[in-house]
Parts: sequence; structure tokens; C-alpha cells
Amino acid sequence: MFGSIKKKIKRFSNLILLFICSFSIVKAQPGSIDWSFDMDFNFANSDQLNSIAIQEDGRIIVGGKFTIPLFFRDSPQNILRLEKNGGFDTTFKIGTGFDDKVNFILIQPDEKILVGGDFKSFNGAKCQSIIRLNKDGSIDTSFNPPVIDKFVAKIALQSNSKIIIGGQHLLIRLNQDGSIDSNFKFINNNIYLYFIAGICQQTDGKIIIGGYFPPNSDLYTRRVLFRINEDGSLDNFDPGKNIELIGAVRSMLIQKDGKILIGRYVISSKKNVKITNIVRFNADGSWDSTFNLATGFEKSIGSYKYVNSVLVQKNGKIIIGGFFDKYSEKINRNIVRLNINAGFDSSFETGTGFDNEVFCLAQQGEEK
Repeated sequence: MFGSIKKKIKRFSNLILLFICSFSIVKAQPGSIDWSFDMDFNFANSDQLNSIAIQEDGRIIVGGKFTIPLFFRDSPQNILRLEKNGGFDTTFKIGTGFDDKVNFILIQPDEKILVGGDFKSFNGAKCQSIIRLNKDGSIDTSFNPPVIDKFVAKIALQSNSKIIIGGQHLLIRLNQDGSIDSNFKFINNNIYLYFIAGICQQTDGKIIIGGYFPPNSDLYTRRVLFRINEDGSLDNFDPGKNIELIGAVRSMLIQKDGKILIGRYVISSKKNVKITNIVRFNADGSWDSTFNLATGFEKSIGSYKYVNSVLVQKNGKIIIGGFFDKYSEKINRNIVRLNINAGFDSSFETGTGFDNEVFCLAQQGEEK
């Protein structure tokens, strides 16, 4: 009996779906493992999962750096699709997959799948850093993007269906057919973008960009965050007026109330306030001082702490995944749930958490 339990636990070493809402059909404890999610294979310890996207039918697309064991057809690399219960979906027509890492997956409203990463081919066909797949995993031949010689880290879909892509020294906008949108006015001549790690559109059409902009950038005073208008022109949004940000954005989202959550590591040297790893701004860029982190995130060994992924539930509670040992002096390794104003949510019972870094989170339906 104990051997079968250990085998099942091992299957969850890299991908776990949690009960993340306050109530589920079976009234399971929030944060507990869903044992009905039973994968057919094990990821290797060295594998990395960078992005999870949920299709309308509940099937789960996973991207990262991995190779599926040879006993599955074609042994796909770096992308796969799972059934709702975790079973390997052999109907996803990806062949051998990507030749290199997948960083981000976005599902459009028409269910086509945008994929960005470090790759140069998909199932033997040449492609460079971005591609669009049909719902079944086949290549969408109507999408013909330019050759991009830098890796893509984030993709965002504007309300006008234009596609913004960001990554290493990269921020451009594409039309739905993949062509470059020449009306996008963002000019990267004197604005040195070392890395783009977050792209979110506000309700007024303006776009928040997060990443890292080094000292030789015109954006250095804004450090990790700036805003552009819907047409790509630079906006005067400047969170640096309220709080001095250092480090780099690793994750970002806009809440329903318009507030902006960003995570990795940020510190304020103003107002005598120290903020570690996550901060919240109001829609106008002013610092939201009601988001009270108390002592924040801690790491027992080493000083590096990261917030890699942020997920806000319908009830306003915030799930954080990353690389840390504690939050507000409570032991919760690499995953924690916060209340609306950043207080520790003790009702989210994940035990001591994960033994390794959490890179991405996704919500499956309303319960998991």
C-alpha cells in the first residue's frame, strides 16, 4: 500500500493541481492535493515547467523544457496537453514538439494557441521564437510572423486583437496574421530593454510593461515598470515617484479593481518601508500602502528569493508561487495564499509546501 502511495506522490513532483477555491463540490480543504489528477508519466527532476494554459474544455497545455518518455508516440518535447484528470492527450497533434524551451502559452478567444520561447522549429517546421497553433495542436498556417532573433518571454492580446510580444531586448506588436503592426509607436532606440517579463492591458487600453531596464536605459528611473498608450507611445506613468524599485519583475497581473500586482524582488528606500518580492500599485501608479506584507518572504539559506507567478482568485485571495521558505514567519515553502491585503491565509493548507521552486500557476474552472 505504501509503495503505491509513494509512486502517486512522485507523479506530482513537477505538476500539481490544487484545490484553490474556498469550497469545492466535495468540500475538500483549500490547498490540498487533488488525488483524482493522475498523470501517466513522471517528469524528470531536471525538467522545468514555465507555462500552463487551460482550454475551454478543461484540458491543460503545459510548456517548458522537457522531453516526454519514449513510450509515448513521437516523444514530444517542451509542450504537451493533458486531459482534465491528468492523462496524456495523444490527440494533440504536436509531433515531436519544439526543439528548445517554451516560455509562454496564451489561448486566444477563438481557441488558437500562441506559443513563445527560445525555439527555432516545431515538429520539424522552421519557426523563430513565436508560433500559433490550432486548437488540436497543428500549425496555424494563417499566422506568419517575422523572424525574431531574440527569445519571447511574454505574449499579451489587446482588446483590439493585436498581439504584443516581449522578451530579451524585444517589445513589438503583431496583427492577427502575424505581420508587424507598423502603427505601434513604441521605439526601442534610446530605451534599452534588457528583458520584458510582464505585459498587461488596463481597462482604458493602456498597457503596463514590467521587466528590467539597466542604467543605460532612458527608463532606468522607472526601474522595473512603465506604461504605454494603446498605440505604443510612452505614457508618463511613473511608479518610481512613490517607491524606489530595484531588482526585476518576474510576474505581473492587473486585479479586477485595477490594482497592479508585480512580483520578484523589490525594495523601497523611501518612507522607511522595506518591501520584499511583491508590491501592489494603484491603477495610476501610486503605491498601495494597504497591501501590508508584514515581514514578507524569507529564505533560510541564501538571500535570493523570487515570486515567479501570481494568481488572483474570484474571492480576491492571492496565490503566490516562487522560491522562498517563509511568508510572515510562517513556513510555506514556495507557495502561499494571501488575503486581499496581503495577510497570511491560514485556511490554505498546503502543509510545508513544495521542496523546489514553483514557476507557474493556473486555475482550472472554479474549484481547482
